[in-house]
Amino acid sequence: MMTLRVEVGESLPVGRVPEGVLTLIPITGGTFEGPRLRGRVLPGGADWNTRISATASRVCARYWLQTDDGAVICVHNEGLLDAADDPDGFRTTPRFLCALDGPYAFLAEGRFTGTLRALEDGAVEIGVWRLAQAGAVSRSC
Repeated sequence: MMTLRVEVGESLPVGRVPEGVLTLIPITGGTFEGPRLRGRVLPGGADWNTRISATASRVCARYWLQTDDGAVICVHNEGLLDAADDPDGFRTTPRFLCALDGPYAFLAEGRFTGTLRALEDGAVEIGVWRLAQAGAVSRSC
């Protein structure tokens, strides 16, 4: 679906929380590109990274994309890495919020999976793949 190159700022340690050791990682920018969309990662998002054991960490990131044609898309991406099981990086589940009457509505209606890996320059690369066509979006509880 797309590849994102996300630039991050200096990590801000929060400390021990009930789930593990929390570190806030600011998202400062970046770019993304795929067959149906491309643009930039807006500064201001963050990843709430929680180390839950010596080899496992959980990511919970929220950030915004702006497409080349000006649309804004919110991304909420969560994942888990256990380096003992998968040393190549995180497996994630990205979710997208965007205008349902716009050209990127397929993002809000689809199911996606992703990968996240650190790059040598300190940025991260996120790959996103579409899993299946989702049905109608339910608005009821």
